Amino acid sequence: MSYHTAQAHTIINHRLIFESNTLNRKVGRPSKPVDVRQALIHHARELFMVMAYEKVSIRLIANRAEVNAAMIRYYFGSKEGLFETMLRETLAPMKRQMQLLEHNIKLMTHGFLQTGDNQE
Repeated sequence: MSYHTAQAHTIINHRLIFESNTLNRKVGRPSKPVDVRQALIHHARELFMVMAYEKVSIRLIANRAEVNAAMIRYYFGSKEGLFETMLRETLAPMKRQMQLLEHNIKLMTHGFLQTGDNQE
């Protein structure tokens, strides 16, 4: 088999896989409940962790999330809006932990200072 024939077979196989995946999806609303917003954030996070911002397209994120690319504009306004939301929601739990830690340190320090004042 020549190089060009092998390359043509590869292209055909990839096209058939893509078409079969596309044909298996039904048009209209999904049959199972899907949190599209969370799916977009999840897949955006996965892609932005391994690819540069400019290399990640709206279409790529939507394909990974198995939703229409228009959903990104609907929920976030733009790729930048999705990126900002993804960062905010990723960092929010860490921010809460830092605030809790800061609060606990203040309580411990306040208690230590009061104990020290009582011992004089």
